[in-house]
Amino acid sequence: MTQKQAETFPFEFILMWIRPKEQKDLKCLFCKKEPVAYELYQFVDMRDMLAGGIDAAWMKSIRQQITGNYRPAYTQDVCVDCCTHFASIALGKRQPVQQLLSMASLARKQGGIILSQAIVCTVKSFNDEGDTWIVNAPNTSIGDVAQHIKTIKR
Repeated sequence: MTQKQAETFPFEFILMWIRPKEQKDLKCLFCKKEPVAYELYQFVDMRDMLAGGIDAAWMKSIRQQITGNYRPAYTQDVCVDCCTHFASIALGKRQPVQQLLSMASLARKQGGIILSQAIVCTVKSFNDEGDTWIVNAPNTSIGDVAQHIKTIKR
């Protein structure tokens, strides 16, 4: 690892960004039954996994974000249940996902505040599996989400 790379770590790598999206006319991409409630932005590209393995895909995604490139590999329109399911897989836990989605829903209904959620992995190097966590974030742009995450004291 070069000196510049060492200064970059630990790095808050965004795995998934969850944004509310209400479109009653669209059905969930996965279950095809329920109306769309969220849009999932996935940042690790499965095509890279097929080409070079999970480690190569992971390192490529981290490198992109370190340079400020937060372009998602995929965007998926999903229902509440599918969002919770896939976010729970990314986080490794179900309850925190459910709690933050519930808190965001209350903030929206009671205060008119629209929040998104970010599943983040704090990595110490390109090869680190890191510690995964979830946080409520702005619902404006991925740049604002990345900036918000940098200001969080963990």
